[in-house]
Amino acid sequence: MLEAGAAFRPEATTIRQDWPALSRHLAAHGLAFDATVPPPQFAGGFGNLNYLVTVDGKPWVLRRPPQGPIPPGANDMAREFRILSALASVFALAPRALHFSADTAVLGAPFLILEYRPGLIIRELLPSGLDSHSAGPKLSRMLVDILASLHAIDTDSIGLGSFGKPEGFLARAVDGWAKRAAIAGDGEVSPAGRSVRTPITRPVRSSRSKPVTVVEQTNWAPSASAFEANQWSKSGR
Repeated sequence: MLEAGAAFRPEATTIRQDWPALSRHLAAHGLAFDATVPPPQFAGGFGNLNYLVTVDGKPWVLRRPPQGPIPPGANDMAREFRILSALASVFALAPRALHFSADTAVLGAPFLILEYRPGLIIRELLPSGLDSHSAGPKLSRMLVDILASLHAIDTDSIGLGSFGKPEGFLARAVDGWAKRAAIAGDGEVSPAGRSVRTPITRPVRSSRSKPVTVVEQTNWAPSASAFEANQWSKSGR
């Protein structure tokens, strides 16, 4: 099962999973997954491994963290599942979450299965048929409007009022970036990283409290892929 317009890794470079183990696990939860044909892995999205799977005869996306050690708090599938489940009733653009498992004995890491949304992925160039002079401004306004509607959601109304630690969110985010940069740089943050962190941190630490809303912390840009633009596991930290 290959979806038109979706980009997949060649079979030779696909990171294989224990699909029979997944089939047994889902069967125990009343879900049917056929493991006879290995699911293709999406080519886009570098933060997680994403696969197009068929569950109960319908296409879904299986997401799991990348292989190897994961920095603390990163690639949190449980957090992503909870947020998507809460948003389902108030934010139609959020994919519906079907299943989450914290059992690392199945695939070697926690994973979730969420709704597959086919569509165009806009990168450096607009798809043929779209005029950049007219489509560009419309897409930009649409992106801003969607983000505004997401950030306007009342977290108390969807059961996320006590979720995470909204106070000091920006300061923690900046500190987290610095720690992950240090891990990636053999324990040290580069001079360029320090020069960016210092001016950002000063105003962040002195910022006043704001109303608590849903904040999706990721790379929101027209060139972002569908998966890079939906890193819900970072929301509300």
